Amino acid sequence: VSLHSRRVMVKKHADGVLPKWLHWMKGVVDCEDMPMNISRESMQDTKLTAQLSMAVVRRLLRFLGKEATKDPEKYAKFFKGYSYYLKAGIIEDKEGNYGRHKDDILKLLRFESSSKGKGEVLSLEEYITGSVE
Repeated sequence: VSLHSRRVMVKKHADGVLPKWLHWMKGVVDCEDMPMNISRESMQDTKLTAQLSMAVVRRLLRFLGKEATKDPEKYAKFFKGYSYYLKAGIIEDKEGNYGRHKDDILKLLRFESSSKGKGEVLSLEEYITGSVE
């Protein structure tokens, strides 16, 4: 992830903005609140970096949740390729962030069920709803 402040690149590979389990993400983060005179070396230690990380992860999880609802087939393909990282995210988030994103990540997980065909997956919420009926 490349970090920018008011469209000026601050750091090409901004470590600490994304957690390890999201290492596969590529993109640009433009932060208006970051002071322009911040040194690249002190980026790791700022409270701003922690807040920025929380905001980026929260926004990404919200986006994935919307995509899962909007196009379940497309999301199932995505999940097949990236399920390992989402599962790792629950573990790492619990250890490093006191579980702040745990519930949001859980909503993104998909599981096979005997009520579906082989290879078909459903969310935990769908599974619970189906078992109640």
